[in-house]
Amino acid sequence: MSVTAGHGKIKRAAKDLRLHWSEVKLSWHDRNSRMFEDKYITPLLARLNMMELTMGNMISTLGKVRNDCE
Repeated sequence: MSVTAGHGKIKRAAKDLRLHWSEVKLSWHDRNSRMFEDKYITPLLARLNMMELTMGNMISTLGKVRNDCE
């Protein structure tokens, strides 16, 4: 899998998680849901965002390397 394809998958996964979690929150909005969000959803989304940024930087760097090698 290319870095670009992986980047796209990470972006889609984060988008899907946000969408599905917002749907779940419509019917699950008690103390346990907030605890679950704080413990699992928020940290996972933060990691996915960091991965998106890192992979975006990697794509940019690889593009520069390719250009320099031509």
